[in-house]
Amino acid sequence: MRKLVLLLALICLAQIPLSLNAQPLVLSSHKAYDSYYDLYTRNPAVVVWYLDFEDFKGNMKPTTRRFKTDTQLPPPRVKDKDLKGSGYVRGHLCPAGDRDTDRGLLKETYLTSNMSPMTMVCNSGSWKTVEDSCRVLAKRHGKLIVAAGTIFLDDSLGVHKVNGISVPAAFFKIARCTTHPEHMWIWLVQNSWSETKPVRISVQCLQQVIQPREASISILKYHGLID
Repeated sequence: MRKLVLLLALICLAQIPLSLNAQPLVLSSHKAYDSYYDLYTRNPAVVVWYLDFEDFKGNMKPTTRRFKTDTQLPPPRVKDKDLKGSGYVRGHLCPAGDRDTDRGLLKETYLTSNMSPMTMVCNSGSWKTVEDSCRVLAKRHGKLIVAAGTIFLDDSLGVHKVNGISVPAAFFKIARCTTHPEHMWIWLVQNSWSETKPVRISVQCLQQVIQPREASISILKYHGLID
């Protein structure tokens, strides 16, 4: 927890440079979500979807937990096996649990345009906590628009890569009520090997965190997630 708070504080004070790549993004659009995929990091930069109670009341289980290569993305394409033996798990940006009432939508969450390398601690701990929180909010407030994205430190600090796939330092998630847009929730989650808790942050801090990636900010504004 202390490490995440320190990371957040340093980023918001601009004492840690973030990735300044040109962020060549490719849109991979599916019924389950829209993924704005970063060809430089080989990760989704931002994934956007809608969420309400009807989307997750089915409790349907996937027939396989392997990720299928998204052919909407240009080569070289990320494959499920690229993370094998790396110690990282294949983490969802749009959770499978948010699409468990429709077999086709559930399968789409297992495309590589929705996959990012996560530590097991992050994936099954703080990231899952945020996923569960969004479902609770959808039950309470109605339909939400949700976005999740990746955060990287500057390459000069040595971004870890697995088979050419950059490993995010952290992830963000933002949820906004579609009928009452004044209701908004934003979390920052560290991709850590030790247990941490999600941190709630402001819109201003989120913009500072992803400021060098101007395309990501434009995407969030385009979808009405931030003003």
